[in-house]
Amino acid sequence: MVSLKGSGQIFKPGGHAPRSAWPGEAALKPLRAHKKDECQVTRLYFKGVYAVNVFRNRLVFLPLALSALAVPPGRALAQQPAVLQLREIVVTAQRVRQNVLAVPAAVQAMTGQELRDKGIQKLTDLQFDVPGYLPTTGSGYTQIFIRGIGNSIFVGADPSVATYIDGVPRIYGSMVDQLIDVKRIEVLKGAQGGLYGRNATGGVVNIITRQPDVDKFKGNALFDYASFNTIRVAAYLNLPINDKMAFNMSVERESHDPYIRNVSRNPAPYTAAMFPGGSALGTAQQTAATLDSVLHPPRGDNSIGLTAADAKLLIKPVDNFRVTLAGDYTLQTGNSGGQLYSGVPAFNQILLTGILGAFGANAQLPPGFLQKPGESFTESVGEPTFVHLIDYGESATMVWDLPTVALTSISAYRYQQTFFYTELGGDTVPIISVAVHNFKHFFYQELRAVSRGSGPFHYLGGATFLRDIFTGNTTTYTLALAPNPGAAHVVTSVHDWSVYAQLGYDFTRQLNLTVSGRYLRETNDTKFAQPVVAGASTVETAFTPSATLSYKLGAGNVYARWARGFKAGGVNPVASPTAFPLSSEGSVFGPEHVDTYEIGYRNTLWHDRAHFTTDIFYNNYTNLQVSAHAQPAYESQIVLAIVNAGKARTYGWEETFDALVARGLTLGVNAGYLNAKYLQFAIQNNPVLANFNLDNTTMTNSPKWQLGLTANLDEPITDRLDLVGNLLESYTSSLVFGPAAGQPFGPGTPTLPEPGTPAYWITNLRVGLQTSDGKYGVAVYANNLFNRAYFTQGTSTGVGNQYIWGDPRVIGGEITASF
Repeated sequence: MVSLKGSGQIFKPGGHAPRSAWPGEAALKPLRAHKKDECQVTRLYFKGVYAVNVFRNRLVFLPLALSALAVPPGRALAQQPAVLQLREIVVTAQRVRQNVLAVPAAVQAMTGQELRDKGIQKLTDLQFDVPGYLPTTGSGYTQIFIRGIGNSIFVGADPSVATYIDGVPRIYGSMVDQLIDVKRIEVLKGAQGGLYGRNATGGVVNIITRQPDVDKFKGNALFDYASFNTIRVAAYLNLPINDKMAFNMSVERESHDPYIRNVSRNPAPYTAAMFPGGSALGTAQQTAATLDSVLHPPRGDNSIGLTAADAKLLIKPVDNFRVTLAGDYTLQTGNSGGQLYSGVPAFNQILLTGILGAFGANAQLPPGFLQKPGESFTESVGEPTFVHLIDYGESATMVWDLPTVALTSISAYRYQQTFFYTELGGDTVPIISVAVHNFKHFFYQELRAVSRGSGPFHYLGGATFLRDIFTGNTTTYTLALAPNPGAAHVVTSVHDWSVYAQLGYDFTRQLNLTVSGRYLRETNDTKFAQPVVAGASTVETAFTPSATLSYKLGAGNVYARWARGFKAGGVNPVASPTAFPLSSEGSVFGPEHVDTYEIGYRNTLWHDRAHFTTDIFYNNYTNLQVSAHAQPAYESQIVLAIVNAGKARTYGWEETFDALVARGLTLGVNAGYLNAKYLQFAIQNNPVLANFNLDNTTMTNSPKWQLGLTANLDEPITDRLDLVGNLLESYTSSLVFGPAAGQPFGPGTPTLPEPGTPAYWITNLRVGLQTSDGKYGVAVYANNLFNRAYFTQGTSTGVGNQYIWGDPRVIGGEITASF
């Protein structure tokens, strides 16, 4: 909240004050004295808009329309009172509370209200408003890439971007994508090993939920209905028990029908005429009937049923000591992530003919037997995908605020069970299918001390311990018949402990040097019970230092930063080491390392009516963990291999700019440029894996450009009612998902193209009415307003090229109430 100077009245940041509280002519003089600064900021903003328009080669008209609606005649930009300010966002990115602009690192933060206004309901949606951030999804898994660093290894290796919720790590790629009960999200870019430890080579996503409050009984509720029979109901309640205890709880239920339509609804595409000589399955009629018997074409894919709840109990026996007990539960069903689009069905049909030949069938499949949908947001699949996820956990957080130091203890236990079944080719009939059923649980403990003194020295330090148990079962099927031999049943035990410290020294009131370091040791013990008893173990140690030199500039700073990151290696759990000949890659993989170099500027402009950040970065990677694919003869045994790319580097530039250009209207521009290449990454003459050479090629999931425009409107239309609106316009340039696979059956087989997606724009728009006190509201919205088609993931294997559709246009309305 912000107070009008001299008025004693309060109004919403970025909103409006009562008309009677507006200052007079005297209050306008300071602003006019800074006319030069105004012009510079205005030129900077509109240069950004112009650059986007030129790049897109057409007008972006919606921000201008909102501007015209928000600014009455005579109320020009230079005539607004200087006391109106953008909202301050306080973050804990460096384990202490800071204004986001004061953090000497590339950090972008958004509040829960901002996320909702922009139509951002999932982790994957953050890509539309955070430059450098790009996730991939598939079969219920979410993997986050930041500045080109992440991985599409959905089972077997931890993500390269660490995710924390209320200080507890979420170490699995099978994360819940929906954002539940979020107060704030912080995205930290670049290596963060010093403060966040293992598996933060690409960055960190730090999620903070709403905490219990002893001061006030409050709550809110939301009802949302949209196209595809989308229903979302959410409620939140904060209940003070007394002045020492409080309880809060959040519940949410979401469901929707398939977003992707299946154009193949034929349950019996095989005919006896296709098998003139019969096969090992019997006569021609018996062969066709057996192959047809396993087909159950779904109505479509990317449906979801989500039920989630979390609760917290705050106990505060004395003012300087508090305990928060938390628990959450999520159940997700449906087939979200299974919306596969087969890119080259003619290639897959050659593969299918060869597999049928292995069953003794001289198959005569007509051209186009494997159907290509041809339309956006459609698929042609013969059997359904299933995704089932159970995720729950408990934690206890204790904070003791002493005069000179704050002590924190976080103890947590988490359990997750995932199951998914899908046909890897996304074809009209199944070729190679996979069922993965995993059980995972871990215990985590962190102890931390943070200084509270005002002297030139600032410190924090602590220790962590993690014990993770993973039990996995992976089974493949050919033609959806009996399971293939060689199913992988595995148990992996990981023990990780670390100690870390950070020390900062203020040379002057403006100049600060902060150094940090973390030492960690991790062991990985993996045992296979099937297909044969086998095992492998790894032991790794690492030291991840960092150093940051910063100079304060008002509310912001200019800084230079170097940091080292580490991501542990391990053992591939979806394929037994016996499937790989000795000395071949793909089974045991090593750790990845990174050195991040970054300089940046973050500050307010124009009397805090504009916020501007920019940074330039360079990342040098060694042994980057990436996925590789088996040769066709081993596809049924090895679903995925994990290897190390020798050397890679990324560099680029990012900026964000937000300005309160008129009373109630905030406009923003964000942009990111990325150049990411593998320097040394090739597999040649491997007896099991498909050969490729990616030296000096663009890295996967690394768009060169990400651009965004935002406009947020909160304008009174009566004394009690406001018009609210939000526009989010996002651009992502073309990108590649991985290398093209080889030929499955030798010469004569068409070569697959490199899988990727062309550039795309996404527009989210929301308009509504809200009471001036913010208690009640109604809104209509459209996500992906222009129904632009795009892919969130793609791959190329011996089963062809497959892509996963993003979300189509969803139009809906919502009602909100608060008390």
